[in-house]
Amino acid sequence: MEFIIHPYEGIEILQKGIIRFGMSREELTIFLREQPKNLLKGGEKKIQTDSFREAGFLAYYNDVAHLEAIEFFLPDAEVYLNTEKLTGLSNSQLRDLIQKYDKNLVDTDCGFDSLVVGIASYSPNPDDKTVEGLMVFRKGYLDRAK
Repeated sequence: MEFIIHPYEGIEILQKGIIRFGMSREELTIFLREQPKNLLKGGEKKIQTDSFREAGFLAYYNDVAHLEAIEFFLPDAEVYLNTEKLTGLSNSQLRDLIQKYDKNLVDTDCGFDSLVVGIASYSPNPDDKTVEGLMVFRKGYLDRAK
């Protein structure tokens, strides 16, 4: 499936429509026409999460079940920022591309976060060429998720 990121607003699923951060869990389920698998993810702070297999992503919610972040299933998802494809890139290629928008990326122990674009990358081994995870989020999500 193809997705276009709208920084801090949500994502567009081509030929389907726009998913906006702040949508309720029920609204998202109705929009996607898919019954998700409900999960709790995270460390000490458990985050309500839905796995939408057909759509190709995990949806993360706040305490009142409103959408805060989306994590794409890689390598199946094709994710774009404007017209630039973010998936299928090596760690260094993705980093270089995102740095065109955000010169102050925040390094993590397993990738980087862009607070300008609202994107987080995940790779358990930064020297590995494969990006294993890509997440988009609303403003303030990373502060709450910690």
